[in-house]
Amino acid sequence: MKRTVPIQSLAILPIGKFDESILPQLTQHLKKVFQVEVETLPYIPRPLDAYDQETLQYSAPRILERIETERPEKSVALLGIFDQDLSLEGLHYTFGHGSPRLRCAVISLTRLKEIFWGEEENRELFLNRVRTEATHEIGQLLGLSYCNKNTCVMYFSNGIAETDRKIDEFCAECDQIRQALLQPVPGR
Repeated sequence: MKRTVPIQSLAILPIGKFDESILPQLTQHLKKVFQVEVETLPYIPRPLDAYDQETLQYSAPRILERIETERPEKSVALLGIFDQDLSLEGLHYTFGHGSPRLRCAVISLTRLKEIFWGEEENRELFLNRVRTEATHEIGQLLGLSYCNKNTCVMYFSNGIAETDRKIDEFCAECDQIRQALLQPVPGR
């Protein structure tokens, strides 16, 4: 466990156009899990320079570089919610990616939607996937590592079935680490 900046607030940044009705539920979930204020920033357009013509996806690291400047100073972390598919070197796709150094993460809604997998729309399942991936990425920004319990939000997902197996909160061990990371730093 690595100590990071003490958490004051989180910011959510919508990137591209999508049904923003998911944002209030996500905000409430993140407030509950991390026990901090969560601010939703105004949407920004897709960063076209992050589009990769070879993979036909957007480069997650390039998006992080672009959104880093959008993070409010008071926010310990910025979570981008993106409406397009993401790529990451060495993987065919990624549900999300974060950089503790930049204190930014991004998740893609594309593969969290049932229709992508040829299934009927299920809004509650979709919202659970969004909450799970958002919590996972913010957990990593705060210093949590991958967990070996396949139901923990910090478990690494190789596919949507593994994401669906996870709960949208931390297992007992990861929650203890989360609580330690969220403690105020003495002398501040």
